[in-house]
Amino acid sequence: MAVADPPKEPWGKLRDRSSPDPSQSPRLSLVAHCIDVAAVMKALLALPTWQQRLDKLAGRALTELDMQRLCALTFLHDIGKAGAGFYSKGVTPEVLRAWRATHLAGRSQSGHVSVVAPLFESDDSFDGMVEGLGVEPIIDWGPDATDLWLAAISRHGEPVTLQTLRRNVPSTWPTWKSSIDGYQPLHGSGQLGRAVRSLFPDGFATDIVMRSSDLAAYPTRVVASNGTGSTAASWSP
Repeated sequence: MAVADPPKEPWGKLRDRSSPDPSQSPRLSLVAHCIDVAAVMKALLALPTWQQRLDKLAGRALTELDMQRLCALTFLHDIGKAGAGFYSKGVTPEVLRAWRATHLAGRSQSGHVSVVAPLFESDDSFDGMVEGLGVEPIIDWGPDATDLWLAAISRHGEPVTLQTLRRNVPSTWPTWKSSIDGYQPLHGSGQLGRAVRSLFPDGFATDIVMRSSDLAAYPTRVVASNGTGSTAASWSP
């Protein structure tokens, strides 16, 4: 009896994405990369100076629940990389061209920021992705948590909001609805969802709303003050 190949894993970092054949480049899995970044956040949150400054920003002492959730949101900073579009940057040029042609996928589908838009929409066709990632419980943490999560996702430039994401929604989403070279986005997003709930279970154990309006405003204040486009996720590499 033939044995099926194991599902291909999402990747977070390639050693050489400019290679003529990036499919042969050594890579770090997306889960491993997210663990690395969340570990940095956890270490920073344990530093007294960081604790004092974040407490002041939040207008109260952050709780252990807050810490768990901040680490979880940091872990999920790269959820867009679970899409087939981002995965396409690590396949052969031939596979990439075929995928784009078959699914009419523009370059916008190959990023990992704006492509998260449908995960925040009430579109039944994305229910599997939303459930696998555990998006709904995080939304239930309140608007402050969503703002912080979007700040982490958009750390490379101008912070995105639910409003700006919705203004840039294309008619199709091949990055989430199609496979490429044997990789399934639903498998990749499910991996992230299981990992974050395993690493930070206490953050998901209650539906208490995060009330940290001052802290949630922090990314906007940083951008306004230094003009660099830095966001709250500048805390992690």
